[in-house]
Amino acid sequence: MAAILQQPPADLVQALNALYGTDPALQQQAKSWLEQYNTTAASWTGSLSLINPAVPLEAQFFGCNMLLTKVKRDWASLNNEEMHAMLQRIEYVMMRRG
Repeated sequence: MAAILQQPPADLVQALNALYGTDPALQQQAKSWLEQYNTTAASWTGSLSLINPAVPLEAQFFGCNMLLTKVKRDWASLNNEEMHAMLQRIEYVMMRRG
């Protein structure tokens, strides 16, 4: 479970800061980057790392939405071992938030 406790990746934090910033050009770049990032395997753990009380609330919300998208779109692509591990991680994060 140590991977769940890690800080969000710096590039993910940077993209979220740009997305929630005031520069429209940077917001568009961040939106495009985040859409591409959400198609990667890294976004499973990236989304979980955002669901953390130490992370700003809007980033936590983004992480929850990212995780929901991953489950809806990519859950079936996981093998049984990956599904079990991800279920344990999701349960751990949700119980920690409770």
